[in-house]
Amino acid sequence: MKAYMFKWLKLSSIIFCTILLLVLLSGRLGTDILEFVMNPWFNFFSAITPNDWQVRGNILLGLMFLISGLAFYSAILSGIWIAAEVRLKQILTVKSVKDITLE
Repeated sequence: MKAYMFKWLKLSSIIFCTILLLVLLSGRLGTDILEFVMNPWFNFFSAITPNDWQVRGNILLGLMFLISGLAFYSAILSGIWIAAEVRLKQILTVKSVKDITLE
């Protein structure tokens, strides 16, 4: 279990840094795609943030929206990746054991 947690943390970090780097390097296209993908997260975060904080031009709040959303999505994606990897490994080992016993 500890190995899976370490793998999940490492993969989350890699995904987070990769997405952030791609957004920074791609310019306007990256921000348009990110805005579309992160729209549910922005709506959720806007709902739990007090209205007094949501003033126009609050750069720190916008960065907090962005970074927390990227961290959340990268954690979810890496969790799905590792769960699929573990399940695929289970399926392949069961299938290989059945093939050996049939021969």
